[in-house]
Amino acid sequence: MTAQYIPHDPESFQFGTNGSAREISIIPLQREEKKKVDLHGKVALIIGGASERGQSLAVAFAERGIHVALVYLNQDHARAAQIKEEVEQRAQQCLLVAGDESEADVDEHFAQDVIMQILQRFGRLDIFINLSAHRFPLGNLLSSAEDQLAALRSRIFPHFNMMKAALDQIAG
Repeated sequence: MTAQYIPHDPESFQFGTNGSAREISIIPLQREEKKKVDLHGKVALIIGGASERGQSLAVAFAERGIHVALVYLNQDHARAAQIKEEVEQRAQQCLLVAGDESEADVDEHFAQDVIMQILQRFGRLDIFINLSAHRFPLGNLLSSAEDQLAALRSRIFPHFNMMKAALDQIAG
């Protein structure tokens, strides 16, 4: 069974949301048990967190008792600080981790440092959200194969490195 968008239906047995992140609903995966999922005290990592979607998710998580760690680019610090304030207004903690594009692009150490900061601050990581998006400019198609590979690598490896660092700590 794959996750898919479905309207909010308490009788549903699939996972889905009922609209924007501000209106997020958690729908049980199995119909048999209709107990409320307690998320209080869980920790969510939102990569690309200083975006509109990141803000929506951070606030929605905070309203459900989830602490938030935001990873964002240095130039987005003002927005990240605003999101942190919104999370903390909802009595949850918010960790901000800034990086620059060159650092976050392929650096495994940056990803490991992010996860270690989360574990030091909260002692756990429960939810991993990756909202960082990179475009692959069409002009790159005219570049040499080596340049295309480097451009593609810089757009894929940051995601891979962050997921790997999180899994190494969670599963370890």
